[in-house]
Amino acid sequence: MSDWRERLRARRAALEAKNLLRRMRPMSPAQGGHIRFDGGDCIDLCSNDYLGLSRNEEVIAGARRAAEKFGAGARASRLITGNYELLEELEGELASFKGTETATVFPSGYAANLGACSALIDSGDTVFADRLAHACLVDGVRLSGAKLRVFPHNDVKRLEELLEKNAARSGADSGVAWILCEGVYSMDGDVAPLPDLLQLAEKFGAAIIMDDAHGTGVLGERGRGTAEHFGIDPAAHAGRLVITATMSKALGAQGGVVLGAGEVRGALVNSARPFVYTTGLAPAAVGAALESLRIIVRDGHRVRALRENSAMARSVLRGAGLNILRSESAIIPAVLGDAERALRASALLRERGVLALAVRPPTVPRGTSRLRLTVSAALEVAVLEAACRQVGVVCNSLLARGVPNANVEGEV
Repeated sequence: MSDWRERLRARRAALEAKNLLRRMRPMSPAQGGHIRFDGGDCIDLCSNDYLGLSRNEEVIAGARRAAEKFGAGARASRLITGNYELLEELEGELASFKGTETATVFPSGYAANLGACSALIDSGDTVFADRLAHACLVDGVRLSGAKLRVFPHNDVKRLEELLEKNAARSGADSGVAWILCEGVYSMDGDVAPLPDLLQLAEKFGAAIIMDDAHGTGVLGERGRGTAEHFGIDPAAHAGRLVITATMSKALGAQGGVVLGAGEVRGALVNSARPFVYTTGLAPAAVGAALESLRIIVRDGHRVRALRENSAMARSVLRGAGLNILRSESAIIPAVLGDAERALRASALLRERGVLALAVRPPTVPRGTSRLRLTVSAALEVAVLEAACRQVGVVCNSLLARGVPNANVEGEV
């Protein structure tokens, strides 16, 4: 009988040889978009805390009040005793914020996508997923048993061709066609062409599941996400559009949510395994998310500051000649191609007080290893600009002289 531990050791060695081994390191977030890392203070260009709310005093106070009133944990699944009042209050305000009939909260964004896809999509359906759609969407489709087809990233023309072929060979009882996308793509920072996707959904009788994790609190005049960015009312497309989101990024808390028509919530509560068979979200996370949401609603200056910071950072990085793809959000890739080069760039930037971690395959396609930079409204403009200029200097120096030989410990 083979030794399973030896098999794991062999896999680890193979990853290390390719500069693809991942390790975790303890970090301690600080105020103002900074982070304590390896004993030093760094400018944080990695966090998804886009609005700087995770360390906000009001948000922390909201978490504290919720824990004091409802306890440290939810104690059971939501279908038993884990569905406390504050959780439903959060769902009501999330639905109002995103413009949908209902919102159903899950313990994480991953669980929300897994639950939405597996509960709403049937085995007889066909799913058309953007090539860069998040892994949890794909995993949810696999749980559903539906046929999965992949179309090139944001290629509306190719998607239309695939939908036409599917319609031509499908009968009346062939199931539903689903389109899976992200609102803001988590590694490239570009935005899904939602208006075009909705047109295709109407034309072919399809439905869309859009993961708006990186759009919520970021896009739109009021930070309400990708739909607001395009002037789309989700309620007017309730028969075609299901939105998922998270409280773990711009809201600075924890948890995921599925937003849509009443039938969506009914299906999730009754058949989404990641909802039915897990403990409800902890009260502290709910209290924090609720307070963050209320801050965003009443005060738009953080969303405006994030938009301005992001535009400035993109301008500086493009001006340095870096390949930042088609980023139009707070996520900005600096593509370096080779995994070792990306690791070396990250290490050199840490020496200069900038935390910009490397992202490598399989998280991104082979040959597109990069620094994945994220912008926060908490960073002062001058500090952010200086950090972006450092990124430009370091990346250009490595691109000019090729790939270094030294192995560097890995990240994402």
